[in-house]
Amino acid sequence: MTIYVTSPSTVVLHHILALYGTGASPSLLEKAYDLRDPLQRPVEPRHDAAVRDLLASWDNAIHYLGNEEHYPDFLASFQQRIDAQGYESTVVQEHLLKGDAHADDLLTRLHAGVVHPLIQLMYGLEWKQPAIVAEALAQTCVHHIEEV
Repeated sequence: MTIYVTSPSTVVLHHILALYGTGASPSLLEKAYDLRDPLQRPVEPRHDAAVRDLLASWDNAIHYLGNEEHYPDFLASFQQRIDAQGYESTVVQEHLLKGDAHADDLLTRLHAGVVHPLIQLMYGLEWKQPAIVAEALAQTCVHHIEEV
């Protein structure tokens, strides 16, 4: 199993989705995947205690934000939140547009890393893909604000 954490790994998904969105043939999609596949990283193990902390209260996120080691933890917590609440309310209302310090922090991080998390989020929202939305939010959380 592979994941797309940060550039260049997100380039794989972005490349495939851009081609798909412009009507690329299945053979071209496969060729693009084969070209970019070596850029992917293996899945890192998640930290169950961190996932529990994140699900218990978003206030606990401060201990994990900006640390790429916790990407799998953020991903698992967002997947569970999305399963329970739906991605529209989870993303837009609670984690990005709520207007509190947590949402403002994530909005800033969303634009970090050459806006890869934002690109990922837009693909997830455009094609209504909760898994891609969860990945985008997890990427957002592990980006450093200094990258903006």
